[in-house]
Amino acid sequence: KCFKPTTDLCSIHCDNGTEFKAEFKNVCETKGIDIWYTLPRHPCQNGKNERYWRTQSQFLMNRERKLDWANYQILLERWYHNCRM
Repeated sequence: KCFKPTTDLCSIHCDNGTEFKAEFKNVCETKGIDIWYTLPRHPCQNGKNERYWRTQSQFLMNRERKLDWANYQILLERWYHNCRM
């Protein structure tokens, strides 16, 4: 369900979350996609994702900011998909 038939994907880098250990792994093996995992407790290997959660946490801790959640999500997704680190 997560891959388009025309995707030329040969490898994917993901964290060690349990959601990547079963069905996802089987799909990747079926499609011939290599999976590379980050080392435990090495957030620098997964920088964009770690930065995303840090930014979101900072926003939630900042009580002075008054955005409604729908607009905040749009802005955060736009930042996440366009920011290059």
